[in-house]
Amino acid sequence: MVGRHRQSEWTQGWSTVLAGFMGMSLLSAYGIMLSLLIKPMNDSLGWARAEVSLGFLIVMIEQILLVPYCASLIPRLGPRRIIIVGIIIYLSGIALVALAPATLLNWYLGWAILGIGAVAISPLVWTTVIARTFTRHRGLAFSLALSGSGLTAMLVPIGGAYMLEAFGWRGPFYMLGLVGLCIMMPILLWLMNVHGAFDRHSSRDGSQADSQHPERWSFALLKEPGVWLLMLAGLLIAACVGTLMTHTLAILRDGGASVTQAAYYYSASGPSLIIGRIVAGILLDRFSTRLVSMVLFLLPALSCVLILNFDGSAWIGITACVFLGLGLGAESDVLAYLTAKHFGTRRYPFVYSLAFGSFSLGHGLAVVAAGWVFDMLDSYQLVLYGLIVSVLCAIFAIDRLERRVIRTA
Repeated sequence: MVGRHRQSEWTQGWSTVLAGFMGMSLLSAYGIMLSLLIKPMNDSLGWARAEVSLGFLIVMIEQILLVPYCASLIPRLGPRRIIIVGIIIYLSGIALVALAPATLLNWYLGWAILGIGAVAISPLVWTTVIARTFTRHRGLAFSLALSGSGLTAMLVPIGGAYMLEAFGWRGPFYMLGLVGLCIMMPILLWLMNVHGAFDRHSSRDGSQADSQHPERWSFALLKEPGVWLLMLAGLLIAACVGTLMTHTLAILRDGGASVTQAAYYYSASGPSLIIGRIVAGILLDRFSTRLVSMVLFLLPALSCVLILNFDGSAWIGITACVFLGLGLGAESDVLAYLTAKHFGTRRYPFVYSLAFGSFSLGHGLAVVAAGWVFDMLDSYQLVLYGLIVSVLCAIFAIDRLERRVIRTA
């Protein structure tokens, strides 16, 4: 029975996981691309780093506001329709930034359009489908799907660096738009049609979330302390990984690395992200969630320590980016796994939308705050010390969540 169940899950779910992998590859490209452009746009256009980073905050605010609404649409429309519309809007925002005159207004408008599309292809949509398709190997399935951002972290910095040198700051946007339209979109359309999981509304564990009996949003969710602890953990860990993901390339260049050297150092985060997510999924399926979360969340803090000591040497830059990738490969997996574990697949879209909204808030605010601190102090040192503290607080929140569940079980 166990063997048949394992085979059935992966036989029916491989296309779902691969679609999530490709979707996360496309989604995560904009954040890595911004990391590549912060210093060049500061140098060529004279925009402050906080001003450039504000485009990212716009996307995060839209996710906070729109992800709960997207969660309510999933049972009614099905994920497939939402994803198709999302990709079209996402690529439209990229096209506007790439082709419009270089003004801050156009910059922010392009990111606002991109952000609406990003909501529809966010981890919420991919993990909702996977949570309904997998039970026994849910942690590994989450990790494999979300590790698509590792492929992007490995390829986009290098490809973007060459496009930057050849076409200026618009070059990476040209690259992302063409790859998204000509490669990613056709592959995703095919994968979503293989097993029909993106059109179904019922889960493997028997809970129903179809259009006849959809789970509805209720403020009663906010009365549960576990939801607040999950949101707090998401906000704090996002502050760390978001800042590192967006500003590390600029930090490496400030430390003496060329644009190409920094890109190659950063690309080391790609394979380590994939490895980190796969290992995280395996560990979450087999060991204490609390212990695994603590270990995984410490990895970006180690990256901060290394970056604080970056002196231009390749081994520090590469090692710091490896730890960053391992940390990036853990945060979304842990939040998704904890949500499915403690709140079930029926309430999953709504609880995860709250956790993801908090994650987006921490991500967006920290990225802009880090740019503002640099503009004021001409240094990231204070930022990096603050990120280490935020990681330790996130670990404490996860510990309290898991202990609370144990006491109430």
